[in-house]
Amino acid sequence: ETWDDRIAATIKEDEKLLRQMHLDLKLYLAGIRFSNRSDEGVNGAIEASLMAANLEAAADQVARKMTELARALHSEGVHFSKSGRQELFDFMDRVQANAQLALKVMMTRNPDDARELVAEKESIRTAEQKLQSKHLSRLREGVSESIETSAIHQETLRILKQVNTSFAMAGYPILQDAGDLLSSRLQQRAS
Repeated sequence: ETWDDRIAATIKEDEKLLRQMHLDLKLYLAGIRFSNRSDEGVNGAIEASLMAANLEAAADQVARKMTELARALHSEGVHFSKSGRQELFDFMDRVQANAQLALKVMMTRNPDDARELVAEKESIRTAEQKLQSKHLSRLREGVSESIETSAIHQETLRILKQVNTSFAMAGYPILQDAGDLLSSRLQQRAS
């Protein structure tokens, strides 16, 4: 909401550090992958590397694209409409809650939490579509703030959905191990 050069620079520096940590992790995992490790160890290394790539992708979305959008809001001197702003904040809260759940899933490998995380991925996709539609309704109504911030609003929703997807990927290996994935969909469990 409020542009701050110092915070933007810190975010970008943190993202560079994360990128370096991801490279270091890949090099480490590549080193152990070629030694005499069990299939389980190799699969764990591959899983860790893929999850690190997903987390790096999420960080990149925030550090590069979200800061660009924040800078655009500031430099253009525009603001989201009251309802658009609240929608973005509520959507961001959901994505943050899912990020926390993803971290829990990575630590505990609990299949129930993994199921919830993957189901939330679909829920977020549906919510993003509804919010895009609400935004278009405000444009049709001629809400000036919505017109001024339309591209930024829509891109923010899209980026948040992508961040959510990056974190949701933590659930898939656990569900695969639990036999809860079909070829590309989450199996429905009888309750």
